[in-house]
Amino acid sequence: GLKDVLQSGQGMRDDPMSVIITTAGFDKLGPCYQFREMCTEVLKGLKEDDTLFALIYALDEGDDWKDEKMWAKSNPNLGITVKSKYLREQVQKAINSPSEEVGIKTKNINMWCDAETVWIPDHYILNSSDNVEFERFRDMDCYMGIDLSSTSDLTCAAFMFPTSEKTYFKVKYYLPEMALQEKRFKELYGEWRRQGLITITPGNVTDYDYILNDILDIRDKVYIQKISYDSWNATQFTINAEDKGLPMEPFSQALGNFNRPTKEMERLLLSGKAVIDNNVINRHCFRNVAMARDRNGNTKPSKQFEEKKIDGVIAMLEALGGYLSSPRYGEFY
Repeated sequence: GLKDVLQSGQGMRDDPMSVIITTAGFDKLGPCYQFREMCTEVLKGLKEDDTLFALIYALDEGDDWKDEKMWAKSNPNLGITVKSKYLREQVQKAINSPSEEVGIKTKNINMWCDAETVWIPDHYILNSSDNVEFERFRDMDCYMGIDLSSTSDLTCAAFMFPTSEKTYFKVKYYLPEMALQEKRFKELYGEWRRQGLITITPGNVTDYDYILNDILDIRDKVYIQKISYDSWNATQFTINAEDKGLPMEPFSQALGNFNRPTKEMERLLLSGKAVIDNNVINRHCFRNVAMARDRNGNTKPSKQFEEKKIDGVIAMLEALGGYLSSPRYGEFY
């Protein structure tokens, strides 16, 4: 990035110095937070770097950001360049209006958050994360949601297993090999590939045949009751899938159609009734969700910027929506 370019030009200097100053933000997978984590490890003695001087003013883990006695930790000039009265007003604003909370936490309290506007706080996703393996659900009902990419982007296949105790979600991610070279996502996709979190298919475009064959292999283990999908750009995939006997059902992308599964997913996660496969891409997608609302109060996950991936969440909601509209809904709910 820009920091690396600037520092690479300091090679001819005897005592170069770079000064970096910032407040917290809301992208924990971005370079700023990653640099902060490295600084924290140096401060804790876990890493060594004698060329680095790091000073982080922040609340300690477990501190209540609404407690006025804590504010001096993240505001060393409290009472001089920022007044307690002002912070008091801002914190009260955040309490009264949750949509203001992230901005005030990041800019006034120096707390890192999960998105510019939070739908499900990250700690709920983390607490709901566990390994979800197909073998555990052999011969059980499964509801799927598929978010097909146009030609060369991330494609997601979500598998949902409702049980009497909890609802389980597993998402498989696919990416054509050429997409690894896309400048905007090269580092992110490369890291996911190294961790084995995505399946790379050969070629320049999404390999729908590969994905279909993968689903057919999984069908040998579980009973796929319904596959909900966005009909846009899915005509040939749907024809091929139905020829193989898969139960395809279009899922409208209209905001009103997402309202019920969106609210149900929120209920499941906040009540501890959902288990999300322990895949960092799932957390990444949840972090990027911003909610779209209409005048009737209907809600649907949205993304504020094209590079903010939420595909996994969309696929999970399609799977959940397919179950909620099925005759078998209510057997476990």
